[in-house]
Amino acid sequence: MEPQRLPDINLLPNIERQSNLALILFIILLSLTLIAFVVTAYFYFSTKSKLADTSEELSKLEEEITELEVDLSVAESVEFNLETAVLFAEYYDIPTSVLIKEVEKYLPATNPAHLSELTYQNREASIITQFESLDSLAEYTNDLQHSKFIKQTNLNTVDTFTVGEMEIEADDFTTVPRYQATFQLILDKEELKGAKEDE
Repeated sequence: MEPQRLPDINLLPNIERQSNLALILFIILLSLTLIAFVVTAYFYFSTKSKLADTSEELSKLEEEITELEVDLSVAESVEFNLETAVLFAEYYDIPTSVLIKEVEKYLPATNPAHLSELTYQNREASIITQFESLDSLAEYTNDLQHSKFIKQTNLNTVDTFTVGEMEIEADDFTTVPRYQATFQLILDKEELKGAKEDE
């Protein structure tokens, strides 16, 4: 009895089919990977460009905001300075004519005297007057102390002089000296401003 022969089985077509399927799957995956990479790269560079543009716009907006803040600060400063200047002028402005009339009003009429200088700053005034006698000077000082426009009268200096600024000789009893007095006055601003309004 002859032994049975094994049937011939050809497995190559199956192997070829499996190899073709793996190759196709590999190509598909590779294509999808490349597409994903390209899409990702496109979105990356597109987003990066938009982000750069946005950052540039943001920087410009920040610069504009800074400029506006500076302009606003300057405008507020100018407004404040103008307002302060107006208030300062209103507060420190005094009716000079009223003050001059007041200090001249008390100058003695019998012994000629005159006001040679008047300056004022803030609430203080300085005057220089000339008298022919010390009695006239004392009377004038007392009258200034009773003025409603003057809170305080300070007699700072008293100097003697002669007409033509000639010095007095020690044994010259015929030349009558004159006296120059410097006063520092503390003014009553409210009274002065009230007098200005009443004019």
